[in-house]
Amino acid sequence: MDLETALGRLSPWLHDLHDIVQHGFNRYRGYPPDILTEHDPRARAACVFCHMWSEAERRFADGARSAAAIVRVRGLSLVGFGDTALVRFKKMDEDGNTRNYPTPQAEAFDAQGEIEGLPPAAVRLSVGYLANPTFTAIERVILSKPNGEGAEWSAAIDPAATPAFVDITRDPRFGPDYWRPGRRARGSE
Repeated sequence: MDLETALGRLSPWLHDLHDIVQHGFNRYRGYPPDILTEHDPRARAACVFCHMWSEAERRFADGARSAAAIVRVRGLSLVGFGDTALVRFKKMDEDGNTRNYPTPQAEAFDAQGEIEGLPPAAVRLSVGYLANPTFTAIERVILSKPNGEGAEWSAAIDPAATPAFVDITRDPRFGPDYWRPGRRARGSE
């Protein structure tokens, strides 16, 4: 599934996905400063994930939002959008890549492989945050499609903007510091 197709199919929920990520981060940042200073990067990411997931459950657990539902399979906590997409929540780098302990299940998710109990046709996506270097703010909320070796594509989500996303996929022909200058958000022509 390409970027435009995924964003088109998920458009009714882009605002929810963005707000879930923002809520998780803001909830964590509300901890007392003496607690925040005790957390290493792994603890910070785990806490933010727990708050993101709690918010996702509040929004989607009752099944009232048509075609969006909580999916729990073999330790994976996902939001499913019918047979179209499965979304997980993660901390990300600037390219929309996530880091996982390389279990066979994590590798299968990242490679768009089959996982028992999940619809095989559903694209596996990640939505998450890129925090600033001091972990005091989110630089951007990102939706990406992992391909087993990184992000096949990634988009910054901003529901307040028109369009609500910007393609931030790094051009593979150039080095890691090259960001497609002059790229416009797709659909803004």
